[in-house]
Amino acid sequence: MLGKAKDSIIAAALTVLSFFIYRSTMSRSMPYIDGGEITTVLWTLGIAHPTGYPLFTLLGCAFVHIPFFNEVVERANLFAVVCTSIAGGVFYFVFMKAQLVLAGGQKENAPVKKNKKNRRSTSFHNAQSGNPEGHHDRFQKKPLGNDKGLLGNSQRLASIAATLSLIFSKTFWTQGTVIESYPLQLLIFALIFLSWLKFYSSPNRSTAFVAGLTLGLGFTNHMTTVLAVPALVFLLISWYRQHHGEIRSYASTFGFIILGGALAGLLYLYLPIRASQHPIMDWGNPNNLQRFIRHVTAKQFRTWMFSSFDVFQHQLGIFYSGLYAEFRITILMVMIGTIASVVAYKKYFWWTTILLLSDLLYAANYSIHNINSYFLLGYISLSLFAAIGFRFTLERFAIIFRRKAVTTGVLLVFPAVSALANYNMVDASNDYAVESYTHDILTSLPQNSLVLSYQWDTFVAASLYYRNVDRLRPDVIVIDKELLRRSWYASQVHSRYPFIFPNDNPIYQEYQDNLRLFENNLPYDPNVIERSYSNFIREIILGAMKDGRDVFAGPEIEDQYLHGFSKVPYSLLFELRTDTNYISFTETRLDGYRAARKVNNDYSHQILNFYSRMFQARAAYEYSHHKLEQTSLWLDKALNIDPTSQMLQAAKLQVMREMSRVRQDQNVVPSVKGR
Repeated sequence: MLGKAKDSIIAAALTVLSFFIYRSTMSRSMPYIDGGEITTVLWTLGIAHPTGYPLFTLLGCAFVHIPFFNEVVERANLFAVVCTSIAGGVFYFVFMKAQLVLAGGQKENAPVKKNKKNRRSTSFHNAQSGNPEGHHDRFQKKPLGNDKGLLGNSQRLASIAATLSLIFSKTFWTQGTVIESYPLQLLIFALIFLSWLKFYSSPNRSTAFVAGLTLGLGFTNHMTTVLAVPALVFLLISWYRQHHGEIRSYASTFGFIILGGALAGLLYLYLPIRASQHPIMDWGNPNNLQRFIRHVTAKQFRTWMFSSFDVFQHQLGIFYSGLYAEFRITILMVMIGTIASVVAYKKYFWWTTILLLSDLLYAANYSIHNINSYFLLGYISLSLFAAIGFRFTLERFAIIFRRKAVTTGVLLVFPAVSALANYNMVDASNDYAVESYTHDILTSLPQNSLVLSYQWDTFVAASLYYRNVDRLRPDVIVIDKELLRRSWYASQVHSRYPFIFPNDNPIYQEYQDNLRLFENNLPYDPNVIERSYSNFIREIILGAMKDGRDVFAGPEIEDQYLHGFSKVPYSLLFELRTDTNYISFTETRLDGYRAARKVNNDYSHQILNFYSRMFQARAAYEYSHHKLEQTSLWLDKALNIDPTSQMLQAAKLQVMREMSRVRQDQNVVPSVKGR
């Protein structure tokens, strides 16, 4: 009991420590990618992108309605901090239990035979028994957790070091800075592993039910839970090999695993029930069986899975090239732990290796940009190896130094290096790039405007939050051009904005008919679908114009979809016109680029690029209408973003010369003819 109390205190301390550190690096603003969509889903109790994440939605909704911050998005980001920090504390128990059960503990407590064949496998035994004569030996399958003194605490200290290394690894830490479904998934992964290790060591109805329940809850949060299943099956097979004669007496026990999982799976009923109520956020509209299955199985994203061997190589390269940035010098402990495991703790080695390979084979075949979050199970696996590496190193140092303080200090250097090296890399506390960019766009638009864009990662998702939660410019309609390729979204646009479409619109009906062929795997002509898609976009633009609305397109929208319209640079978008008249723009601050310059990532670079492109486009537009002063002003704004651009400098110099000539011409006194 005393040991359990000590472990609980350690886990609580690790949770509190990680909470305050994560809180210091937490974003105070809108995250990139899905942050705006997810926060809006939590606030409005809506339906998120596939696979829907019902558990995450329900827990997150309850959390963000606790009024401790003015900004809802800040509450959502704090939810990520809470989940990730608690996950860190639970992983301490996982590392302890995994060593106890799979590395010489309850299931491997047979006496060790000392003979010539295993003579070189006695280090852990000799170290823990205080035998200096055995210090030259390396590994030993020794039961853990009952010895006294420093070496008796080696499992505990190694678990602390491994947990800290995981907590301060870059991708794990990043989950504790912004809202996403992954922070809760980390907590669920920890609970799954802990409950299944407990079931493996003490199989009974209660441990079986909890094991099934945690696994089922994992599936109701994120489908990457399936990546843990091979390692769990390994535990079942390993248990069966040891108790195959008793399998009949445990038959009902295994039924409780199914019962727990089935009860957790009922949470998915939230999706069709809530969809039938037409929430603001209703991704996929899963209100019938077909749409429900599509949503839960993420059919929309299957085209990005197992697409090519080149993708596999590229994504796997990202994993391996980023390992040092993840763990820093702790990677040495991972290597030592892997070797120690394969020599002395084969069950531990295979369980951890299966977990690692399952993650890599899946994630490396997923063709998305932000792939690191899908490697989290892989990083957890490496931390499991690090725990063995820390324990082995700890015992060797204990023999050499024989001082607890020195040995513990050496051990903690490893996670400390990761913490110091990764702090600035993950710090999102001063990142206001998305908020500033979205504010600049929305606040500069005329009343009741319509925007067509697919800048999901930096604008469209964020606009969902600011228009629906913060109520910033709710009059503006923002339509994601790429989501229009999905029948549910096209249907939502058609039903929510009926003033754009005439009754029984044939173009909309034709487009939906073509989409149904594609989505139901029926024969279709891609050229016909593309043509009807283009016509549908044009119908949206013309319908909005007929309704008296100004229509804008992001600079990323391809010209083929804007055929027949002139593009006028207006703020950070292009206004679409059916004439060529000059359109003035009362210059607002548009200084959100200053926030983007303070951070260094791919998304902030995209934002800076859009600012620069639109400032230059407006300068060219003003110049084409012979408005030199306005041209100079917009060139100055572009130069503020990229002051080293020789092209912009040359353009500025040319405009200054022309302005000088105009002033000279205006100051010339007309000559007076003779009498």
